[in-house]
Amino acid sequence: DAQVAPQIHAGVKATTLGERTRQACAERVRTLRIDPDPSVERVADKKAVFTRHDLLRELARHVVDREAFSAIAPLLETSPLLVGVGESIGGDRYYTTDATIETEMRLRGYAESMLSPSRQHAIDEASIRRLTARDYAYLSDEQRDALLHITDARRLAVVVGLAGTGQSSLLAAANRA
Repeated sequence: DAQVAPQIHAGVKATTLGERTRQACAERVRTLRIDPDPSVERVADKKAVFTRHDLLRELARHVVDREAFSAIAPLLETSPLLVGVGESIGGDRYYTTDATIETEMRLRGYAESMLSPSRQHAIDEASIRRLTARDYAYLSDEQRDALLHITDARRLAVVVGLAGTGQSSLLAAANRA
C-alpha cells in the first residue's frame, strides 16, 4: 500500500507571481552587475559613514543567490563612489561618498554664515512674553521656554519633539516675533 499525500495547488496566479518574483530578482542581479552604485547610494542615504558590512547587508537585501552575491560584492567594494575615511581599531575601513561630504560642507557653510554678527536675530524677552500673551496664549510653558531659547542671541538653536507636540506652532510664533 502506497501512501498518498495530499497535494496543495496554489493555482495559476501563485505560479505567475512566483515567476514574476524570480524574473524581478534576476533583473536586479543583471542591473547590479552593470552598475552597483545605487546600492552604495542607498547605504550613504542612511548613514554618513559606513563599513563594508553595511554595503554587504544592503546587497543581501536585494540579492539572494550566493553566486550572484559573490560576483557583485567586489564591485560594490571597488565603487568609485566610495571615499575612505579611516579604520576602526579592528581594521574595518570606514567609507563615505563625495555627495555626503559635499552636503556636510554645505551645512557647515550655512552654520558658519549664521555666526556673522549681521545675522543676529535676538529678540528681547519682554517682547516675546507680550507676543505669547497676546497671540499665542495656547503655547505650553515648555513651548514658551523653547521660544525664548530659539530667539535669544545664540544664532543657532534646535527644536526637537515628537510628532504633534507643537513644533510648528512654536516656529510660527518665532517667525512672527
